[in-house]
Amino acid sequence: MAHGHPDYGPGAPVSTIYPVLDIGELAARLGSTDTFDRRGNVLWFDGFKCGISKWLPHTLGSGASFSWQPTAARNGGFSARCITGDSIENYAGMSTYFIYRNPTKLGFEFSYAVDSINIYWDARLLFYTGTEQLYIEWRWTGGSDRYLQIYDENGSWVTIDSFQQLASSYFFHTAKIVFDTENKAYTRLLVDNHSYDLTAYPLRAEADTANDAYMELYIYFYTLIALNLTAYVDDVIVTQNEP
Repeated sequence: MAHGHPDYGPGAPVSTIYPVLDIGELAARLGSTDTFDRRGNVLWFDGFKCGISKWLPHTLGSGASFSWQPTAARNGGFSARCITGDSIENYAGMSTYFIYRNPTKLGFEFSYAVDSINIYWDARLLFYTGTEQLYIEWRWTGGSDRYLQIYDENGSWVTIDSFQQLASSYFFHTAKIVFDTENKAYTRLLVDNHSYDLTAYPLRAEADTANDAYMELYIYFYTLIALNLTAYVDDVIVTQNEP
């Protein structure tokens, strides 16, 4: 017996396959980078398939570097590799910036793999309106603490949770934060299979008339021990119109 949508629909029913009506599912099957959390509309993304020329490198310490490489990737064949310096709190990171049109609920997502639990990451989005600067920042502290924290309206770190993450150059974790630019508040935070409601936390806002309306993205990795440690970054996505 045939199955599928009816013969008056956008395609005829067939007996051996099911049609795909969801565009998000179709995109995922065709190799989209946006498969972790499909809510929101993609505003900007980088899957590192064409290099790292969109990003500015930031490094500190002996042996620190930022490079494009085929060693590990969440999607495709390439990612950005960040190698920290060899002293405690040395880092390797990356930043980029771009213009937005109409402020809405926005999301900032990235995937990463680390080769040691003694590395911690810090992700930041600076949102400039032309009159204000909004801070959206969160981090996972690694080491023995393993705190997941957000940067609050008072410029302090607030612990949301504590959990361990697998350290492997080939195991990619994904983190996404959603925030409301109109009401100047966090909305939610996702890290792998963990999900948190952040609506009770306002964003830090400061007066700023020196900058036009645009966004800056930062992703940093720090070493907690005196060794060069490695992290890989893939599938950085900024979304708009988040629920």
